Amino acid sequence: MKIIEKNQNKLLSRTELKAEIVYEGVTPSNDNVKQELAKELKAKPELVIVKQIKPIFGLKQSLVSAVIYDDAKALKEIERIKKEEKPVEGEAKAEEAPKAEEKPAEEAKTEEKKEAPAEEKPAEEKSE
Repeated sequence: MKIIEKNQNKLLSRTELKAEIVYEGVTPSNDNVKQELAKELKAKPELVIVKQIKPIFGLKQSLVSAVIYDDAKALKEIERIKKEEKPVEGEAKAEEAPKAEEKPAEEAKTEEKKEAPAEEKPAEEKSE
């Protein structure tokens, strides 16, 4: 990894940087780049935010834009954290079971509603 540009932004309590990564195989994931940046710059991985990984066509290189916050407070104030976190396997199965139970009850209600209008139509035809 080669750091191309490094700027200290004191107003936002963070260091903004651009780096070039050379790799073998597929483009590295955000988590891999985050861990590598944290090791290189001796920062905590939870304070590193990878903004962009842009592969260079035809080469096994990527340009990376990232920021490293000075503390967790500044990170929480400025960055939007995704609320979608991967649930633990046990929790995921427990959440799916109640959803499956709710669906048949909803389907039964919709079937009852469908049957009722069908019975009314012949009555309307007779009255005309």
